[in-house]
Amino acid sequence: MSRSECKLNERCNEPGLYRRLTQTLRRTYVLAFGLLFSAPLFAEEKHPPDFPESGSVAYDIQYRLLTGDMSGALALGRRAAADNDPAMDSLVAYLNALTTRLSWDYSYTTLDEEIEKMAEQILTECERQLGQDEDDALAHHFCGTSNVSLSYLHAVRGRYLRAIYTTTRAMAAHQRALELEPTLVGARMHYGLLLYFTDNLPPFVRALGQVLWFVPRGNAEEGLALVSETAALDHVLGHGTRYPYGDILIDQENRNEAGLSEIMFLVEHYPSNPRFYLRAIWVLEKLSWDEDILSLVDRFRRNANIQINHCDEQGMTPLIALWRVRALARLDRVEEARAELRVVLRCPDEPAWAAAAFNGTRALLAKEVVQKE
Repeated sequence: MSRSECKLNERCNEPGLYRRLTQTLRRTYVLAFGLLFSAPLFAEEKHPPDFPESGSVAYDIQYRLLTGDMSGALALGRRAAADNDPAMDSLVAYLNALTTRLSWDYSYTTLDEEIEKMAEQILTECERQLGQDEDDALAHHFCGTSNVSLSYLHAVRGRYLRAIYTTTRAMAAHQRALELEPTLVGARMHYGLLLYFTDNLPPFVRALGQVLWFVPRGNAEEGLALVSETAALDHVLGHGTRYPYGDILIDQENRNEAGLSEIMFLVEHYPSNPRFYLRAIWVLEKLSWDEDILSLVDRFRRNANIQINHCDEQGMTPLIALWRVRALARLDRVEEARAELRVVLRCPDEPAWAAAAFNGTRALLAKEVVQKE
């Protein structure tokens, strides 16, 4: 977890295994599919097999996730799941939307049962397909993505052994999918991230891998190479990989600005998604670029056409406003910061960790006032 995120949500004192598993699986899954698809940028080139066609349900779900329309993505997914014979890619896209919602606030338990049910439904179907054709690359890929989702859910709910086991299954499925069809870009991204983060598990967990077969064995160098190659692709599958790739770079020494450039690419291309802005702002605060924070927040408000006291369904926009308050305080514009904080609303659906962010900002303002006096 990056220092800025530790400061934000104050989860850094949790047990190491829990924190590492949560970090690994969150970063592997968060927007891993949700960022993969957007406008049809392939022109006359042949699409990879895991690319949903424009106008399909899977495409529409992924597009809504890209633009930050979580409620729309979930509504489309639920309608698709209710069909008598839903397409597999639609169910996978729906599962991604469910897990992406959980990743924003993993104290949010409302969707747990739905995530497990959908993952098991996909696994049942892809395993049936593999029973008919064990060399079905897409079936391996879909099984892998379902296990990634289950791994994340198990990790954040404290079911550590199940999380490790399903992570190993996910890695094996994606590895086999790539052996059969190397052009599966989504599988390359997933497998690369899993390789990278499982190689960065705590030493005592890696040591267990010597005696427990289901403890995953990663390879950070190979994994990062796969992620980097995928992120460099000039289409939406590559664009989607930029978020986790940028996140990795942000956590490395002296690569903050390189990571920020990956996130800012997404801000430029998808200016209505507040989650991209929040990640960029966290990096800017880490770099102490307060003027840039002010500019970025103002830019988001213009693009989204919202006021300072706007509440969205996940509580992201008040946090963007809050980071503007923090930047104002550090720029010694304390009175302006205090006035703005008074009109920043607390959203009813904001993440549980937001309270720490608000309290921390009030403490920052109090410190600035004392220093001025």
